[in-house]
Amino acid sequence: MIISSKLYSSESLLKRKEKIIKKIEKNKAVLRLYVITNAFHKDNQLEIHYYNEMFQKVLTVYYDYTIYGIAKSKDEAFELLEQMVNDCIKERGDCDLREFLKS
Repeated sequence: MIISSKLYSSESLLKRKEKIIKKIEKNKAVLRLYVITNAFHKDNQLEIHYYNEMFQKVLTVYYDYTIYGIAKSKDEAFELLEQMVNDCIKERGDCDLREFLKS
């Protein structure tokens, strides 16, 4: 898994953000963490996953995920996704999140 340089984080994780990033880089489990990643299917832009489920062999062997956001709950992940969309529209004038997060 790759962590994006444009990583978004929910407010509830700001104090633990660096510690969480280190655990992700070491492929260690993190309790109560949801991640926003690039989508497996090319018709979708992003997906929300419970982080610890990302260790399933099917997901890790066949696909490289980039993490664009981290949140403590699924509701916070949706709020973070909304923030990403709003930032994308402000900066680019469209909703192409893949290109927005790459730059």
